[in-house]
Amino acid sequence: MKSSTRNLGIDILRILSMLGVVFLHVLGHGGILYLDHTPVNFSMVWFFEVLTYPAVNCFVLISGYVGYKDNVISPKIKNLLSLMFTVTFYSISIYLVLAYSGIIPFELNAFVKNFFPTMYKNYWFFSAYFGMFLLSPLLNLLVQHLSLKYALAFLSVLLFLGTGPTTYDAFTLTEGYSMIWLVFIYLTGAIIKKFKLNELLSKKWWLIIALTAFLITWISKIAFHYSSITYFNNRSNLLIKYVSPTIIIMAVALLCLFSKIKCNPSLAKIISFFASSTFSVYLIHDNNYIRNHLMSKIHTFIDSYDFIYLTLFIIFMVLAVFVTCILIDKIRIVIFKILKIEKLSVGIEGLIRKAVNTVYLALEKKM
Repeated sequence: MKSSTRNLGIDILRILSMLGVVFLHVLGHGGILYLDHTPVNFSMVWFFEVLTYPAVNCFVLISGYVGYKDNVISPKIKNLLSLMFTVTFYSISIYLVLAYSGIIPFELNAFVKNFFPTMYKNYWFFSAYFGMFLLSPLLNLLVQHLSLKYALAFLSVLLFLGTGPTTYDAFTLTEGYSMIWLVFIYLTGAIIKKFKLNELLSKKWWLIIALTAFLITWISKIAFHYSSITYFNNRSNLLIKYVSPTIIIMAVALLCLFSKIKCNPSLAKIISFFASSTFSVYLIHDNNYIRNHLMSKIHTFIDSYDFIYLTLFIIFMVLAVFVTCILIDKIRIVIFKILKIEKLSVGIEGLIRKAVNTVYLALEKKM
């Protein structure tokens, strides 16, 4: 796609969302979140955690916003195939590199499982995203036939669903770690695109809404954590979930904000350089073996609990992980060009569409 047809604001949000995911994993998987912090450090660490928590919802909102087009239902299968090749490439290559370096033992059973990362849920997000993508034609068709009245009703139901799992997961949304939740968020992004809901408010107001939702979530975390009342103390994470209303509102406001941002076309190449590899950042640094054997040790490198040092350390680690993964993916892109993976994906897509059309015509004749 030509850069002139792309919404660079959305691409910037895609980059920032993946940076947010890295923040979440450096803090969480890296063990920093669970250290014995002073109140000041605790507030700073959870400032980063809450600020970046909408990242996953933003990523899926973008998929719905970009994936929905009027009168176009069928998705580009080659895009999913290319993504599957990328997932499998990293699943296998990371395992082999770590086994060769002696960080993990080589086991034939584990090696074979890495050829099927979706089946064995090596990446929870991709497994859920894969299911959502397969449903996307039906989801797009549903949005096409939605009136504004029912679209707004759906968004109200979404916020209602988000209030349940904050206390009890009555709807089995597993706090957002499920395909069902990604489907809801995809539909939200598509609805925003169809009805141009991002145009309802100015950039300033979308920013105010996002900041207000952030402050409510962050302040509630700090206040509840240090509360002397046991009931509140045990519920300090009440609003810190993917399904939380405030997290949903933050993500929606950010999507609407960045969709309205106009960038200088001269920045398109720089933005594209990072945006094209954002998903690979997730595939590399959140690989099960990387997470368990490398990311989990990040907190052991903290030499001081000084507020400034700890803040700079967190930011440095996030940028180091993000940039390293981006550079690694550029090597993967060169390898895929040599192997002509995109051409292979296009060929497989053609075969799939031909097979589906053949079956459809056969059934149509019989019926």
